[in-house]
Amino acid sequence: MFDIPNAVAGSNHIDIAFESAANYSVRMAGAYPYPVQGGGIYFNDSNRNFVRKPQSDFGWDWGPAFVPTGIWKSIDIISFQDAYVDYIIPKTYFNDTDKSYYASITTCVYLAHNSNPTLTVDVKMECPYVKPIEGDFLADEAGDMCSTLYSAPIVPDNIEPHLWWPAGVGDGTPNLIACNITVNILDGEKQISTFSSSKKIGFRNIKIVQDPVGPSGADGLTFYFMMSTVLYGDVPIYAKGSNFIPMDAFVNRATPSFGRSILQSAVDGNQNMVRVWGGGLYQTSWFYELCDELGLMVWQEFMFADALYPRDKEVVHTVRRLGNHPSIVLWSGNNENQDAGEQSDANLVDYSILYDQTVRATLWKEDSTRPYWPSRSSNGAVIDDPVRQLYIQRWGTPATQLWRHPQV
Repeated sequence: MFDIPNAVAGSNHIDIAFESAANYSVRMAGAYPYPVQGGGIYFNDSNRNFVRKPQSDFGWDWGPAFVPTGIWKSIDIISFQDAYVDYIIPKTYFNDTDKSYYASITTCVYLAHNSNPTLTVDVKMECPYVKPIEGDFLADEAGDMCSTLYSAPIVPDNIEPHLWWPAGVGDGTPNLIACNITVNILDGEKQISTFSSSKKIGFRNIKIVQDPVGPSGADGLTFYFMMSTVLYGDVPIYAKGSNFIPMDAFVNRATPSFGRSILQSAVDGNQNMVRVWGGGLYQTSWFYELCDELGLMVWQEFMFADALYPRDKEVVHTVRRLGNHPSIVLWSGNNENQDAGEQSDANLVDYSILYDQTVRATLWKEDSTRPYWPSRSSNGAVIDDPVRQLYIQRWGTPATQLWRHPQV
């Protein structure tokens, strides 16, 4: 988001200059204070990990290296008075303590930097099977401000007949619930603006089960998903799925109809999960809406793959944009980067700061309703408790005696 208050009067002309992404990557890597491992696949002198674009654009073992550059999504100019609602995020979760389901609504408001009012943000969300959620909060600081409101507890008898089931699991019906959300922004008693949105949510309690195998866990841990319910018991999920790479080497050519044909083919082939691979891109909203509709669980990776990366942040927007989709059952830090992180102390410091202190810590603030898996592949965590803010990575294996938490 860029503020353009000085450009709104009169006639304006926008020029956008594009530099070669491959050349840019080399320049950024050269300006970094120390080398960061990771180059191009077919562009051997490039440093794809310094460009936040699909890493497969630089070539992969299954695709060409075109390294396209340009605008492929819409650009909008948004005018608003004092404040703008930039995120509306409904979510669902299950509380093991009281055995109840809950819905929540997170509203994020962007307060203009050239305005200093104290505004009231009034929020209301109405969904079937859920008592209306109503409340307000004050917006009194420039920039982005968020607040979350929670529903009254929903007992299993009322909601479990309407659960979002993955394809082929339970009754196989991915029930979606349409919620209407209204946000009013007021300056005192005066209404400045109003925003409305309709989003679909789904109630489900899907967990990762990691139980010790063999004496004292000497043979490792199990790893499988389970749909836990009160009325129907625990239902283990036999995950059957595919790795989902970008649908086209030129991503703007991928259409909803083409995406539906691919995802429907997965369901027709008795699959129930897709892994959005970390070397591609965060898919468009219609992709996740289709997964919601078809009952396809999504293993969602953050877009880091087969390289180390400069310490950066991009988690907030992605998690807020996709937070309402019941199909997303797991966030994963990266694709195949943990091995490189273990190769030296310097690599370990960078790896831990990016994925533990940045990606994982930011994710906890934005979404603690889904599990976090450090990397694909990874041995997971010894402790992963967002409520108590405790996290210890499991490094190596019991056989190599490398279970440790890096001190950084």
